[in-house]
Amino acid sequence: MKLFKRKSATDTNTIIIGAGPAGLAMAACLAKKGVDYILLEKTNEVAPAWKSHYDRLHLHTAKEYSALPYYPFPKLFARYPARQQVVRYLEDYAQHFNIEPEFNHTVTNIRANGAGKKRTWQVTAQVNPNHDTKVFNEVGSEQLVAEGEKKTYTAKNLVIATGYNRVPQLPSWEGLEGFTGTVMHSHDYKNGQAFKGKKVLVVGFGNSGAEISLDLWEHGARPIQSVRSAVNVLPREVLGQPTLAMGIWQQHLPPKLIDSINTTTSKILMGDLSKYGLKQLDKGPIQTLKEKAQVPMLDVGTIDLIKRGEIIVYPGIEKFEGNDVVFSDGRRETIDALVLATGYRPCVDEFLAEHKVLDNHGTPQSSGTESKLDGLFFCGFYISPAGMFREMAREAKQIAKCIKK
Repeated sequence: MKLFKRKSATDTNTIIIGAGPAGLAMAACLAKKGVDYILLEKTNEVAPAWKSHYDRLHLHTAKEYSALPYYPFPKLFARYPARQQVVRYLEDYAQHFNIEPEFNHTVTNIRANGAGKKRTWQVTAQVNPNHDTKVFNEVGSEQLVAEGEKKTYTAKNLVIATGYNRVPQLPSWEGLEGFTGTVMHSHDYKNGQAFKGKKVLVVGFGNSGAEISLDLWEHGARPIQSVRSAVNVLPREVLGQPTLAMGIWQQHLPPKLIDSINTTTSKILMGDLSKYGLKQLDKGPIQTLKEKAQVPMLDVGTIDLIKRGEIIVYPGIEKFEGNDVVFSDGRRETIDALVLATGYRPCVDEFLAEHKVLDNHGTPQSSGTESKLDGLFFCGFYISPAGMFREMAREAKQIAKCIKK
């Protein structure tokens, strides 16, 4: 339950942007400390990203290591909760902590007023014209905001929790405009039912790309996989223990030592994957994650299909010629559909122009601590070997503690 009483509808101690896992964790931690906040969400529901993910998705980290602060996953849930279970957990989490976001508010501009410890943050949001939105006026009475109206919120602290996977990356190739089949980003993929009997090229071999290929095969499609670069592949479990749990135990060891252990273990359990078209990165998963924010692929069955020849691995794409795709090694395939599992960008710079705290891609330079600007925090932007849910929980507690001071 909330332990504070907000001063007004637009003036608060802390503004949180984004009602995904990081934003919900942040709201719960602030409420626990009696800090008033306003949570802004551009859609009309909590956890919108999880609700739009593909059907087959499961949490890649075991539930015992993935709970948000002060609220464990239900005992009856699977060890690796399915997408719908994660959605239910996040909805229950919001209800348990009485988290009531200002829905349908798309943040368009953030401005800092003042400097140093006297700085305040002004956040302007556009009320989504597709939804009627109820808010509270200055005296606490409910009123209806007109469609398209802009609202401005002010706070001493600002926490941006919009997520690392915010805007899909959409690559292009020569001749793609002449391809007449289906083209979609993994963001829009739900399941392989519509692709039964069709040859589908999946581009990218991260966790989403590998699992989408598996899902396509399970629905009777004929998936092929384009893997442009070398990869790190790990089994999801080793001797019954979650791989990411091992990452938690190993996190205080030198990265090179951890990678040596994990790479050796992976080779023993999975064999040499280079003969199937999967080249291994020169650096192990921990070093690659720290340097490039690139997580290893945790296998849930795709590798077995590749070994059996059910999924053929090709290198990067050179160009398209009609419905033929030509790969960098000269091979070509006629395909019916193209799924781009090519990742996302945070793109925080779309509404925050403070490049002192962002890199050239709009990615925050810090996460879980106060940024270079007083009162500005980012939550959920550090890619952790221990899993994102666990990292978001840790960061939310840390930020709430800092704000309370």
